[in-house]
Amino acid sequence: MPNAIWETYSFFANTNGGIILLGVEEKDDTFKVQSVDIENLQKNFWNQINTLKK
Repeated sequence: MPNAIWETYSFFANTNGGIILLGVEEKDDTFKVQSVDIENLQKNFWNQINTLKK
């Protein structure tokens, strides 16, 4: 899970929301889909989101 996701998640929580795309890399104003284990990534994301220490 990228560290930058927490800044983005916090920003969305304090505004009207948005969309977080997991598995997409931005480089030089272009986007590239990365090969990811979607089920594991989603499980990891929600587990971390629901951890009060985060």
